[in-house]
Amino acid sequence: MVQGRIVLACASLLICRIVTATVSRTNEGPDSWNTLARQELEASLKVQLNTGVARNVILFVGDGMGPNTVTATRIYKAQEGGKLAFEDFPHVGLLK
Repeated sequence: MVQGRIVLACASLLICRIVTATVSRTNEGPDSWNTLARQELEASLKVQLNTGVARNVILFVGDGMGPNTVTATRIYKAQEGGKLAFEDFPHVGLLK
């Protein structure tokens, strides 16, 4: 009896999440994506370069974090509209 209620609660939560995600995506059009891209580009262009000399350097190496893996992680963690913490770093490099 308790297991049935747990399964029902999980199914209800999943359905609510799917409906919410579907509704939020239907309100977005090409203009909203273009506006978001323009805002991100303008913010990136306003970043001031640090001309100071570094005493210490922290290097993050994400082995196996190609564009496909990062995109899948972003969608899993923060949905399509979100960002991962390291995506806001001022400088990021990709090597294949």
